[in-house]
Amino acid sequence: MLLLVVSLGLVLAAVTAEYFLSYFTISKVKALPSFSTYANYLTPVDEREFEIVFSGFPQRIGVMLFVSQTMYLLAHIFYVTYGIHKMQFTLPVGALSTGSVTFAEITIINVLFSPKLIADETRVNNLKKKLHSYQVRSNKTFDISYDYMSVFMRCCGITDEYDFFQTSNLGYQKLKKDGTTAYHKVQVAPTCCRRDVFAKGVESVDMCAKHIRDNYIQGCFSLLVKNVVKGCRYYTIVIWIHLLDLIFHSSLYRKKVKILSQVLDYKSEKQDVLMEYYLKEKLIKELRDMENVSTRPVKKKLPRFRESLDDSAGGSVATN
Repeated sequence: MLLLVVSLGLVLAAVTAEYFLSYFTISKVKALPSFSTYANYLTPVDEREFEIVFSGFPQRIGVMLFVSQTMYLLAHIFYVTYGIHKMQFTLPVGALSTGSVTFAEITIINVLFSPKLIADETRVNNLKKKLHSYQVRSNKTFDISYDYMSVFMRCCGITDEYDFFQTSNLGYQKLKKDGTTAYHKVQVAPTCCRRDVFAKGVESVDMCAKHIRDNYIQGCFSLLVKNVVKGCRYYTIVIWIHLLDLIFHSSLYRKKVKILSQVLDYKSEKQDVLMEYYLKEKLIKELRDMENVSTRPVKKKLPRFRESLDDSAGGSVATN
């Protein structure tokens, strides 16, 4: 039952990562106490309609979890259902399903989500190229996704804060005290600033973005890869549980096969004994029938033969 609860929880987490990650991230950002300050630098979006597009790793993990854990749940629900629990193919199907899911999980964790593969140079360079055209309060999907991910994850840039140094003409229109606007050039995105800086107000954020101080230094993609690797390590516990479950199902199946073999041997031996007894009884009956057939005519003819002898003897005496 505990395994089913864990698998069900992972399925719900997978559905959240696949379909509700954007909604969850944007909602969390909007719920921050200092969101009124963040609103000066973020493009307003509806969390129910906008979809964050940054790296795609959470969605891939969601798909992997959903497929593997759904298969695992179906296999065990199939196994514990009373109506088919006693059938001879339930244990093999349960063991085979658990083994397939476990093998797929090991392959995905060690191959598809290995740090070297997910953080390869080509993927990182593509993200950096998109960041080079980043603008504050932009309407581009990547820029909006980056801003909300940066605030939510507390990160800056792709690999670090220096990724913004190659961004051309980075800045935004700032309202001055006299009511006019002027272009405020900065070195990093305002969302790179720490949350306590946003709590102090707009002026503190402007100074942070311009002079690169009191800001996050770890890149968003690097932090995402770090969290994925950390999650894979925790998921190793689930894989070990599945391996133990596989061993348990295999031992049950082996025990059931052994018992079934003993039952079949007993039935075969009993059948042989019964057959031997039947053949003996049949043979005895046949012998008795043969004996009756061979003795019965003799008993009937002997008296007649003796009478005929007596008659012939009496006739001869009378003649004499």
